[in-house]
Amino acid sequence: MKFQRFNLLLLLIPLAFACNRNEDSLCNLESDFKILDYAGFECYTNIADAKDCARIQNKPIFLLFTGYACVGDTHYEEVLFLEKECRRLLSENFIPVVLHVDDKITLPKKYKKEVEWYDGSRRYLKTTGMFNQYYQFSKFQSNTQPFMVVLDADENILLDPIGYQSLHEDYYLYLLKGVDTFKK
Repeated sequence: MKFQRFNLLLLLIPLAFACNRNEDSLCNLESDFKILDYAGFECYTNIADAKDCARIQNKPIFLLFTGYACVGDTHYEEVLFLEKECRRLLSENFIPVVLHVDDKITLPKKYKKEVEWYDGSRRYLKTTGMFNQYYQFSKFQSNTQPFMVVLDADENILLDPIGYQSLHEDYYLYLLKGVDTFKK
């Protein structure tokens, strides 16, 4: 079953590249962080750039916490970034951010700092993944992945966060509700 699912994903990814890319939804900002090409969909990899772009474009932020080792990734990746309607909603209405909590890239020096970890210990943030994990826990009191939330440019939570959803429609309805909530 896993092999079949992987083959399906390999077949769908080229179709995603043929669809409209979301290049216009990202801002051309100077950054210490890279832009992530996520199944043919460009996303920010840090919240600061996303907030700046959200202010410029007057759009909400769609924030996804995930991990390279996250077992459930295939399901929501297929839905959010490959399924036509979700992809359209994300592309036209959101500033997308994908934060990997297990990213091993060395954190730029100005972001490195010692923090109180969620277990009460002190840790020095050295990698982008540690920074993202700390941000997720300190802001949302959660350390689970996948974890999705819609924010405004001031990091106010517009919708209650959600995790893994077994029904494709749940992701679509969440995005739709995010658009409606932001417009109010």
